[in-house]
Amino acid sequence: MSEFFAALGAAIIALAGQHLLNHFDRKKAARYLAIRTVCIFDKYLASCTEVVGDSGEPDQDGFTYPSVNLPNVPTFPDDVDWKSIDHPLMYDILSFPSDVVAANESIAHDWDMNYDPPDFSDNFEYRAKHYARLGLQAHALAKRLRTKYDIQEKVYDRWNPASYLEEKLKEIEDRQERRYKNLPPMPPAAAPEKVEE
Repeated sequence: MSEFFAALGAAIIALAGQHLLNHFDRKKAARYLAIRTVCIFDKYLASCTEVVGDSGEPDQDGFTYPSVNLPNVPTFPDDVDWKSIDHPLMYDILSFPSDVVAANESIAHDWDMNYDPPDFSDNFEYRAKHYARLGLQAHALAKRLRTKYDIQEKVYDRWNPASYLEEKLKEIEDRQERRYKNLPPMPPAAAPEKVEE
């Protein structure tokens, strides 16, 4: 009987040890994934500041076009264990590229539909607003990863790109609000005429 309890005790210790090893392996995998992903978000944040700061360059005909290309849609590593991180955070990270694609489509549509030559100022503003938001979204995701997986903050010597994007976004929103306040009120819609049968 004592041999049975000894074997049972050994099995419990072995299972507990294996569970503990799995826990540490999973934690290590999560931190590795977080570090790689944070680096991608930091780079994307920097690219967004370039887009937001782009006021374009005129061509030979005097039409202004972007001088900074939109950054590539971020791609994340596939050689990591995505199940090792918090599921809501995983969803927010993995769905970020579709947010970027949607913004790019919206910007392209705006350039097609809101033709504003020669300087295209409204188009540049629309583009900057989207990329300020995307950059801040990338920064917020990186911050969540840094906090959860104990990753050091990135130190910027001269300026902070997130603060720059917040400032530019506020400027754009304030300018748009002033512009919309100055629009004349819309006339009331006419009631549909009654059709006599």
